Amino acid sequence: MRSKKLLFGLGLALIAIVTTASANIVRVEIGERHTYYRNGTEVGWAQRDCDGFFNSEGEFGDSVHVTYLNCP
Repeated sequence: MRSKKLLFGLGLALIAIVTTASANIVRVEIGERHTYYRNGTEVGWAQRDCDGFFNSEGEFGDSVHVTYLNCP
């Protein structure tokens, strides 16, 4: 019985960690480029090109500017 409670507690902890981590992930759709800023300074970017390939650099900031690629 004790091991069931332990596994249940570990499962809840894992769900909490995954939920918290996924809340910080910003979804970038095909043809979008997100530029992230902190205090007016660019700190990172993320882009999914027209073929669906994802590239990113830097980190998430306090604000984001979204631009769109001209995909056929």
